Amino acid sequence: MVVVVFRSRLRKGIDEQALGTVGARMYEIASRMPGFLSYKDFAAQDGENVTIVEFESAETLAAWREHPEHKAVQQRGREEFFSEYHIQVCTPMRDYAFKREGQPVPEESSVEPITTTILSALAAGAIAAAKDTATKAVKDGYQALKKLIENRFAGKPGAALALAEHEKKPQVWKEPLADALTETGADKDEEIIRRANDLLKVLKQAGSGDSNVVSGSGAIATKGGVAAGEGGTAIGGNVYGDIGKRNE
Repeated sequence: MVVVVFRSRLRKGIDEQALGTVGARMYEIASRMPGFLSYKDFAAQDGENVTIVEFESAETLAAWREHPEHKAVQQRGREEFFSEYHIQVCTPMRDYAFKREGQPVPEESSVEPITTTILSALAAGAIAAAKDTATKAVKDGYQALKKLIENRFAGKPGAALALAEHEKKPQVWKEPLADALTETGADKDEEIIRRANDLLKVLKQAGSGDSNVVSGSGAIATKGGVAAGEGGTAIGGNVYGDIGKRNE
């Protein structure tokens, strides 16, 4: 295994939306390259960003390094986005782990309740806001929440990609987005939490007849007999979160 540690600082006044778009595209390409193992990024309190990427071998990493689109973005990064960066390519000298014996078996989902609330609001809000019958309150509430999280994810392409893909495939991208929310501190952001709860309330108020919104353990949507598991959210026969049972 080869580990790449990319430490960087951004220029002041950069176009963070453009950086996020470029970063998401780079992650999309890298994650499909042969030998790709993982990608994570972190932000330090002093403003330094650290990205850790793992590939199976030096050969597979070289293929990614020489990818034409990646090389073009490297040049653009020096010209537009970064004030400085430092890259280290490493191979592990030792590889070991620790796990305390007797630990309780983790639940099927290890996502914290607050994070689940944010994920549920995003997933349910995306579905509801896309409907022709969506109210202005639903659309505005969803966009406001999404914008706050996008701002929190600025300069973190992996997180930005997880947010974008979660909108289309929430069950597939639930865990990656949950990790991104935790790593960026978005799950502790009081404004994001407030917006998520407000959106769920608006969704519930907007529901009528067979389009109900309920959250929490044993939540049930009346249409289709859907029961959401602990921390789940059910909307009109669709479940966002852990699924307990569905009767077709």
